[in-house]
Amino acid sequence: MRRSLPPPGLALLLVLAACQDDPAGPRRGGPAYLAIQPVFGSAVELASFGLIADTVRLDVVRPPADTLRTLTVFFDPDSSQIRLGANVALRVPVETLAVHLELRGGGFALFSGTAPVEVRAGQPGTPHEILLAYTGPGSNVASVTIAPRDTVLTFGDSLRFHVTARDLAGAPVSLFYVLWGASDSTALRMTPSGLASAPGARATLWVRARTPTGVG
Repeated sequence: MRRSLPPPGLALLLVLAACQDDPAGPRRGGPAYLAIQPVFGSAVELASFGLIADTVRLDVVRPPADTLRTLTVFFDPDSSQIRLGANVALRVPVETLAVHLELRGGGFALFSGTAPVEVRAGQPGTPHEILLAYTGPGSNVASVTIAPRDTVLTFGDSLRFHVTARDLAGAPVSLFYVLWGASDSTALRMTPSGLASAPGARATLWVRARTPTGVG
């Protein structure tokens, strides 16, 4: 199921202006506008994993490999809308361009996606959706293992759990993020680093570690 960006949401409006003085531009001239709406394959609360998206990168390419525009813009992580502007010379009144979008943070592309987009001279129409998938650290994780597998805590004790990850080929993944949790979070408190504090009453509980892609 596809979902829009988790609240507060993010709308991108890219303005592609076709130069009237360009002999290769649209025969009737005038600006071309393109509205882009990122759509996420799954909702990921980045802050829960200690990640923050604060940069958007956008590439507009005329297939097969003619890069028309590259934009990198920093934004307030609490922003609900970002407006980007760029001049691009269209060769004909209607062109299909490849638009690549990345949401970045901490030096990584956390979400990315590419889609063909039809650009027309004239007023903007319905925003074009670009499906974004998590591509940040640990996006290739296929399985996680928690240690210790079984333990007993006495009242007042605490224990730090550890987690390792492997990809589909069984190779270790060194850089990844997890969100720690328990089968009853009111009884067993887990810190972001995997430290568990014993419950105040006898109970059998499960500890979980989940990646941004839902593995775990």
